[in-house]
Amino acid sequence: GFVSFTDTMDASEAAGLVQQSPELDASARDLLALLFAPEGNYIQDLIIEEGVRAVDSLSRDALIQMWRSLASAAPFAAAVSFAPVGPFGSPLGLVPGLNTFPLLSLIAAQNASAIDLSYEDKRNLAIIRKLTSLFLAGAQAPGLKKNQPTALNRQQVEQLTAAFQVASPGVQRMANIFSEKLVQRLRERAQADFSRAGMLARPANA
Repeated sequence: GFVSFTDTMDASEAAGLVQQSPELDASARDLLALLFAPEGNYIQDLIIEEGVRAVDSLSRDALIQMWRSLASAAPFAAAVSFAPVGPFGSPLGLVPGLNTFPLLSLIAAQNASAIDLSYEDKRNLAIIRKLTSLFLAGAQAPGLKKNQPTALNRQQVEQLTAAFQVASPGVQRMANIFSEKLVQRLRERAQADFSRAGMLARPANA
């Protein structure tokens, strides 16, 4: 009767859950293993290079805004540098540590073009802004329901976990190389900027 019917339904539901296994499709697993191979490949190197360029351009754009702000504050920095501080009334501009802001502000005002965007920076920023606008436009598309639930169910979470386990060796390699290349690129460009601004000591035979 009803008990046997419900038992049959429970068995059918259990069978359906077994069929919906969280394991990745074989083709998806092979694709992830290929793209994120721990020994690296051309696609990984391309992603790393483009990522480094994008982050470098974004950080440089922020640095330029800060540099211009320092330059615009030069009149104020020049005024406060003569303000007496300490028990002996020494000018602030002569006190190590306290004179960092006035000095940087005056240097920025005298070397406004020492830090600037290259053609590559401008191209990267234009691409980033374009991608951002396309992403925002897609997120605000009329076809998307505002109240549509975004939480992942258990099966989706397990599939994402399985995908991450396959890709994690390659992702870890990419993250390490990305950080090394980014630090090296930022250091080289900072040295070039400081050299143009006259903040690095030149060799004696120069």
